Amino acid sequence: MKKPTHFLKRTIAVCLTVLMLVSAAPLGELSGVLSNLWASMKAIAASSSEVIASGECGADGDNLTWILTNDGVLNINGTGAMEDCSSTSDWYENRSIITSVEINEGVTTIGDFAFYGCEALTRVVLPDSLTSIGECAFEYCNPIESIDIPNNVTIIEKGAFKDCTSLSSFVFPNQLVSVSHNCFANCKALRFVSIPLSVKSIESDAFRECNSLTDIRFPDYLEDIGECAFYSCSQLTTLTIPESVKTIGNNAFFNCVNLEEVVVLGNNVSIGNAFENCRKLFTNEILADSKSVKACSFYKNEDISCIVIPQGITTIESCAFFECKNLKSVYIPNSVKQISNSAFYGCSNLSEIVMEDGIETIGNAAFYNCKKMNSFEIPASVFNIGDRAFSRCSRLTRMSFPASVTSIGLGIFEYADHLYEVSFCEGMTKIPDNALNGSTSINVVKIPNSVKRIGVNAFANSTITDVYYFGSEEDWNEIIIENGNDILYEDLIHFNWNENNTFILEEGTCGDNVTYSLSSDGILIVSGFGSISFAPWMSRAKLISKVVFNGDITSLCASAFQNCINLRDFVLPENIDRIESRLFYDCSSLQSISIPDSVTSIGDSAFEKCSHLESITIPESVTSLGKYLFRYCESLIHANWPM
Repeated sequence: MKKPTHFLKRTIAVCLTVLMLVSAAPLGELSGVLSNLWASMKAIAASSSEVIASGECGADGDNLTWILTNDGVLNINGTGAMEDCSSTSDWYENRSIITSVEINEGVTTIGDFAFYGCEALTRVVLPDSLTSIGECAFEYCNPIESIDIPNNVTIIEKGAFKDCTSLSSFVFPNQLVSVSHNCFANCKALRFVSIPLSVKSIESDAFRECNSLTDIRFPDYLEDIGECAFYSCSQLTTLTIPESVKTIGNNAFFNCVNLEEVVVLGNNVSIGNAFENCRKLFTNEILADSKSVKACSFYKNEDISCIVIPQGITTIESCAFFECKNLKSVYIPNSVKQISNSAFYGCSNLSEIVMEDGIETIGNAAFYNCKKMNSFEIPASVFNIGDRAFSRCSRLTRMSFPASVTSIGLGIFEYADHLYEVSFCEGMTKIPDNALNGSTSINVVKIPNSVKRIGVNAFANSTITDVYYFGSEEDWNEIIIENGNDILYEDLIHFNWNENNTFILEEGTCGDNVTYSLSSDGILIVSGFGSISFAPWMSRAKLISKVVFNGDITSLCASAFQNCINLRDFVLPENIDRIESRLFYDCSSLQSISIPDSVTSIGDSAFEKCSHLESITIPESVTSLGKYLFRYCESLIHANWPM
């Protein structure tokens, strides 16, 4: 007969409470107090549990009362707002046993930290009268799996459900104005979120590290997504940002490592470095209809391989693609006016870049250390290029400036150690300091007669063989040549040069009965009979684009055409019997070669590093093949040789 005993005890406790409150209550509030206590008595009567604690929790004191029974049920009754809670008030000392919270009709707010750290709480019942939920109200309520929020709730304060690690579903009220800071941070089980139309902003860290979240649906009237709002939501794969959105904060989607597609529908959105470390985001939809690629947007993103900047973008901001080490190709449309400082700095695998006319400024170090960029055409719209824009681009071979360029920065091609030809444009008045310093492969420099000054160390530590000067010798003598340019001796300079001129750069013998001449158009003519025993043209090898044999040449010396990077095709003399070692080493543009039937052996590394050679047929006459014959021939797909 324990139930009657327990019920009697509870009834006595409630009656005593009634007497205390009635005696203290003003006459006008008496009916409200009695109503609240009657609800409490009904709850007790419906239960067989024992009351272990009770009290008041109203913002005005006695407007709300609570009781906690030994089965873990916390019941709150009354009318109006709840007070903010602390570690010394209300049910805090019993929070570890609370498994269920039942808030009855009439309660309008839940106070700050009301149920903070109720680590056994699994069930929450909220009334339709509720309008707001306080700061950190349910933080660290780990077992809660779901909760229904009444539609009258317009405010959920910051951190309200933070670290509810079992919360897997949440139905938002349809009058909510914003999703507050840290509101659902670290809700690791949350899988789906549909934000109601009433929400205008998602504040910083709102869903931070919700790493089971796979689907997020934004409302059509959303305006702002705060910093780190979806930081490290690692299971997100696709996003559609509505056109109403005006700002996406820095790191909003940082480390969403499975994010593959983002579509931005608006045309006025400001995107910070929102998608940093989104490793699978290979496409460029995040840029659609934006005005700029924001600073550091893809900072050190090592998975992005191809970027097509959409029409409408006007600026690629500083460090936008900084050290995207697997980025291989970039297309930049004519709407882009500015490539800012270090935009593509350290993109060490960037080999293809297409840039339409429209760009006006290329910033400092914009393509610094893009080691695989072997060709680049500066658009005719560019007028300013910053310091070291192409420094350490070690695969660049030939560069020219359009007539629109009026200013180039210091060290523009510094340590571009495969660059063999540079043409400065008419209108430039100065070749800047360190322009080609350390460019150890440079052969030809073309200088217009508008140049009045050559800066300090402009050609220091370089290997210039020929300077083509558009003006006269008298004009040249008027140029101020600053320190560190000792290589500019007069015997290197060809005066009164123009693009239509062709003249002999060098000529002489290359064997006992063999002569050669190399002209400024890159044609090497070899004449005579017998053997080529040495290759005196080696210092200008990178200028050679065609080789013509006249007479009866019977052998070619080893390495004769090594580093002839402009050779595209080659016809060997008909009577040679051997292709010597390294004969075509690093002829990186060589695409085809005809080997005569007279050849019987091919030496080591004869075609090594012929990276554009696609096919080759070795005749049956060949009986000996050397080592490393086609090493680093990256394009070779078809090779026939005798068995």
